[in-house]
Amino acid sequence: FDEENERWVRIKYDTPRVPPNKEYQKQQQHQTPVEKPDGCLEVYIGNLSWHVDEQTIRDTFQECGAIESIRFAEDRTTGEFKGFGHIKFQETESSDKAVALS
Repeated sequence: FDEENERWVRIKYDTPRVPPNKEYQKQQQHQTPVEKPDGCLEVYIGNLSWHVDEQTIRDTFQECGAIESIRFAEDRTTGEFKGFGHIKFQETESSDKAVALS
């Protein structure tokens, strides 16, 4: 009873969250890649350093083939780099080689 406000107070204790079951966790760790569509030229690159530049990406993936363009993801409002991007290759075989590097 809350004597100051003269009313009953209900207290709900926080209960620990139940972690996802082990099967779900196993699925998340070992997701199979999606099949590549025919003619796919773009590759997602993630978990990049905040200080990465386009030349570093070009140097890293030059052995895969000719790169048409590189796009770094940026926050819409601040314009800050979000840590991932996409590489567009000129040939679909180049994107296969880039994925094989991972």
